[in-house]
Amino acid sequence: MFAWLKKKGSAIANRRRKGRVRPVDTYVRIDHQVFAIDDMDERHFRIVDYSGGLIKGQRFEFKFMLPMPNGSQDEFPGHGLVMRIDATGLTAAFTETQPYFQREIDRFVAAHREAAEQQSRD
Repeated sequence: MFAWLKKKGSAIANRRRKGRVRPVDTYVRIDHQVFAIDDMDERHFRIVDYSGGLIKGQRFEFKFMLPMPNGSQDEFPGHGLVMRIDATGLTAAFTETQPYFQREIDRFVAAHREAAEQQSRD
């Protein structure tokens, strides 16, 4: 009966997945616990196996830990909003991100997206 809705929903999910990247060695520190980021885009990130105490709709502070070209980790503060939490993990949106840090996130995601596209072409 609602087959068109199911098809439309899967198309939207595929479009959302297409813009995401799977960064390596990228972490987020929430309440003194460090979690690996499973995938992310310029506005959201996903953590698998989240074991903290956040709930859907909750705002929170975190430290975003990005790998740098010299091998070190660069940490910067961030604010997030829990969009979804379930047995598989947590999805959050970046909120109130300072312009400098948002540019760094944008560059990081763009570089990973370009590397993934280059790899798929090879």
